[in-house]
Amino acid sequence: MHRRRLYATLCLCGLLMTTGTSVLAQSTDGPKQENQPPFLKTLRELELSNTQKREVLKVVREYRGNYRSQKFKIELLKILTPEQVETLDALKSPASSRAIPDDIRANLDVPYAERPGTDPKFLSLDIYAPQKAAGKLPVMVMIHGGGWRIGDKTNRAVGIDKAKFFTSQGFVYVSINYRLTPAVQHPGHIIDVAAAIAWVHDHIEEYGGSPETLFVMGHSAGAHLAALVATDENRLKKHKKDLSIIDGVVLLDGAGYDIPKKLKLGNSVANSMYLNAFTEDEATQANASPIHHVEAGKQIPPFLIIPIARRADSNQMSEALRDALITADGDAAIHVAEGKTHGSLNRDIGQPGDPPTTAMMEFLNKIMIGK
Repeated sequence: MHRRRLYATLCLCGLLMTTGTSVLAQSTDGPKQENQPPFLKTLRELELSNTQKREVLKVVREYRGNYRSQKFKIELLKILTPEQVETLDALKSPASSRAIPDDIRANLDVPYAERPGTDPKFLSLDIYAPQKAAGKLPVMVMIHGGGWRIGDKTNRAVGIDKAKFFTSQGFVYVSINYRLTPAVQHPGHIIDVAAAIAWVHDHIEEYGGSPETLFVMGHSAGAHLAALVATDENRLKKHKKDLSIIDGVVLLDGAGYDIPKKLKLGNSVANSMYLNAFTEDEATQANASPIHHVEAGKQIPPFLIIPIARRADSNQMSEALRDALITADGDAAIHVAEGKTHGSLNRDIGQPGDPPTTAMMEFLNKIMIGK
């Protein structure tokens, strides 16, 4: 055990003190690579300053192998953004996590678009439905987070775990992928999200869902994209659809609702993530900002916005989005999630007694009853 911990620390030393090509790929092979803590492989995806690298290294040395503890994450939050810490948990789930229970019918890796030179996995979605269902069911489309840079529809918190909950509630559940930075910048991400939602609207009846009752939910970067596809009518218009095809939107701890303003509020670490995804051009940033698209008369659907209590920027952006929607005669409400982290809010959706889940289901049921 001592050797494994020493080995992991040495690996991270090399990773943090080296830029460019991953030293993990260069200096490890065979069984040794299996001993690496999983988050080491994700850290190389984060763009850290030299100061951050040194500070993260101190925390890693202090916690020596207790990398899944809550205290470890709390210490990292003093150095990294919530989105960056979340990416440490946003590892692609092992194949066993996609095991489908007998009461769920799954269609995995369904393509919704084709783009030359793009790996088909980024343009695919997974569909989960109850094995036994009477009539066409409401549909929930989930958009994963990961700072617009990493993440995958198969991660448990956006894949099978939520599929189990939503199918148990009589929904067809769809988890989507989209192209990521640095392969694309805005508008690449939202072009894909709109294409996926348009595909779902056109084809979900074939899988037991009703296109007449379609909801969209996103976490973190996915919350930004969910808000954007439901406010910028031009994205769905390219598929000859309007915003009325979306019946409701659930946002889990996003902060990118007004990107030019967010860049003024954020630190250099957070700003780097946003600039990589949305460029340094303020017009591009504004175009990527849901608040800048909110207007009366656009058939914008109702919003439930769920920030965590401990995160000031998410609360500020959430309140600004809610106020903009209400000013435009829209329907929007905020449920502040107490006692949650950026990651646990997403993971806990569907758990018994979870207040954000209760708020979400009340929101969804109210819309469905009113249809």
